[in-house]
Amino acid sequence: MKKNIITIMMMCLLTSVLLAQQKKQTEVKSKQESATATSIVYSENFDTITAWKTYKAEGCEVKTSKSQGKDGSGLKIDYDLGDKDWVAVEKEIKPAKKFPESFVIKYSLKATGEENYLETKLVDKDGSVYGYKFLLPTDNKWQNVEITSEQDLSYWWGGNENLDEVARIGFAISKNNGGKGVVEIDNIEIVEVPKKSQTIKKSSPDVLDDFEDRKGWIIFTAEGAKLNLKIVPGKDGNALQAQYDLADGEGKWVCLQKRFKLDFSKNKIFRFWVKAEGENNRLEFKVVDKDGSVFGQRYEDLENKWQEITVSVDELEYWWGGDEQLSQPEKIEFAISSIDGGKGSIYIDQLRLTK
Repeated sequence: MKKNIITIMMMCLLTSVLLAQQKKQTEVKSKQESATATSIVYSENFDTITAWKTYKAEGCEVKTSKSQGKDGSGLKIDYDLGDKDWVAVEKEIKPAKKFPESFVIKYSLKATGEENYLETKLVDKDGSVYGYKFLLPTDNKWQNVEITSEQDLSYWWGGNENLDEVARIGFAISKNNGGKGVVEIDNIEIVEVPKKSQTIKKSSPDVLDDFEDRKGWIIFTAEGAKLNLKIVPGKDGNALQAQYDLADGEGKWVCLQKRFKLDFSKNKIFRFWVKAEGENNRLEFKVVDKDGSVFGQRYEDLENKWQEITVSVDELEYWWGGDEQLSQPEKIEFAISSIDGGKGSIYIDQLRLTK
């Protein structure tokens, strides 16, 4: 009797496994058959994970394994950052692929453990790194992630600023709280999408960023601080909302940065609109030179109503780095540093460089 029960249980288990595999194979076949219609550029279903290599900062730990996934199998990343910086997994794309001008990276994600950042990266043949960074969920529930090339992906470093033939795809977990966690990823698809037709705004040629989207802005945070970027209604069209949490405030800061081609030979006055809500903290406007020289101004007591801030290049103070000269400016930063700490938002619109 017991042997019969065990046999039946084993048969049920085997049937379940076979049905799951059959479902996965059917879905993969269906995706392949519809690739032309949906313009799938790249896909990954994690039937095998041997091609995914791990990397880590000194003092961190990371290991990968094959998990049940959302739909049959997935990539499981167990990590321990301790109080260090990052771990990563990466796969080579063979042969390297030229991606379309407009595409979306889609995947399923589940995470638990400490709250840290997930970075999604594409690396081309000459080493140009494009990425997108956001706070990991910690509720251990599957969710769908979509990252658009037009609004979300930004050039980070290496190579040149063009995304040529993509040679590697990867994910990094970088420190917010540090410590341990588990990340599971399944069903990666990179899909070509029609380029959005945009209504051309008759904006002034001196506008550096009208913040109709968040393209190009990347984030950095102090340990234990958090920052998310959103596009919301603004002073003129849309604006960028920098939603932050400085926790207890002690030494905490968050920063958003973007590369620009800046020429101070004719125009030398920065103008932007800003408003604030939440706890009382400090806004910092910074210009960073190619050699790392940082110049800036600080603003306090901002109100929850739009106000225009004007600062000339000559009024920017040297803070640190480089050779103390602003001869090759290449980046603009907005940082929020602690006065009272806690949560809040800074809204920014219509960043201009004028005469």
